[in-house]
Amino acid sequence: MSSSPQNSLPDSCAGNLLQDLKSLIDQGRKQAVSAVNSAVTITYWHVGKRINEEVLHGERAEYGKQVVVSLAGELAAFYGKSFEAKNLRRMMQFAEVFPDLEIVVPLARQLSWSHFLALIPLKSDEARIFYARSASESGWSKRELRHQMERKAFERSEIADTKLSLAEADHLNGSFKDPYFLDFLGLKEGDSGYDPHINPGSHAGSHPGSPAPFGLNLRNDPATAQRSPWAERQ
Repeated sequence: MSSSPQNSLPDSCAGNLLQDLKSLIDQGRKQAVSAVNSAVTITYWHVGKRINEEVLHGERAEYGKQVVVSLAGELAAFYGKSFEAKNLRRMMQFAEVFPDLEIVVPLARQLSWSHFLALIPLKSDEARIFYARSASESGWSKRELRHQMERKAFERSEIADTKLSLAEADHLNGSFKDPYFLDFLGLKEGDSGYDPHINPGSHAGSHPGSPAPFGLNLRNDPATAQRSPWAERQ
């Protein structure tokens, strides 16, 4: 069945206008992902720093363990599993190995919390900063970051001025599937309005060079929108 005349765009604007609008929407969604990732990481840094400050006031190591377990019980019940004891300890480690918030903030605009989790176990601050900045500048996914760490890119860079290869552009798409990303927003795979399978190659009308679409698919069906965890925020 052909479209009715009133639902068809005039040929004079159908091409350029539609593509311009898609680009604007995709760019806005990309910025939304970056903003949420940044907020997650910086929040976790502040949480870890605050707990570290409290634990330092204790006279025994056992005191720190008790504080973390007690806090985790309260926070996880209220905010979800991202704040279980093991994750609080990771936040504490994060604030300890990245003590300078002025360094964390710009990195957090490009890297997800999962990127930082991969960096925490590294033995030197120099290696941590090297991989963090390389991942940020080159748009590495978490998988590519781990690959570069396994290849000992930092160690090799100290011997020669090695050019690091650029990763495939899967960083943004990976953000939608990051469990920390979903848990922070109170979402899970299967929630109404969330589609983790949206990616740069699957959205209708995609064109070369357009940013990846956002992974929260707010559908037009009123019943679906009402069930969506985002319904109250629209």
